[in-house]
Amino acid sequence: MKIINISMLLWITIFTSCKQSPEVAEEKLSQEVVDLRGQSISKFPEALLKNDACRQIFIGSKTFKKYPPNTLVPNEPIKLLTIPEEIGKLNNLRKLSITASDLSVLPKSLSQLRNLKTLDISFNSKLDTASFVAHIGNIPRLDTLIMYRTFIPFTYREKLWVSKPHLIIIDEFSNPDYTGLSISN
Repeated sequence: MKIINISMLLWITIFTSCKQSPEVAEEKLSQEVVDLRGQSISKFPEALLKNDACRQIFIGSKTFKKYPPNTLVPNEPIKLLTIPEEIGKLNNLRKLSITASDLSVLPKSLSQLRNLKTLDISFNSKLDTASFVAHIGNIPRLDTLIMYRTFIPFTYREKLWVSKPHLIIIDEFSNPDYTGLSISN
């Protein structure tokens, strides 16, 4: 007869059932709102690129840790390096949020997202800002750019405001409290 430590078995069961799978369920990718925050994604899900009904995509860290005085750090940054050019075919996409990733370049096809109104590229410190200013400036309906801890030199901001005078840029300077975050202790 074996004696099993129930508390250890319970911990193992909870731990293994809570682990995020790198594979994302197909049905999750076919919804209007696709929330993959907290998933360990290193490659943009191809099935998501075929979802014509998709209106909102959230990829990145789900929770952030707050350090004094007002510094936020993602708890689970993702290793996503690229977004495929095919994202420009998601004609109904209204909000795209890719936070705390290893992106260095945004695809040129972002300018084809004719219904995109909000772009959140917060906590993407490796992003080459010079390369994406032109793409963002060409997104027809973009009215909100959220970019906490994603540095854009003031000269590039000026270029954005010239091409999109109605554009609202939300960052740690304009709004120190990053809304929509889950802050953990």
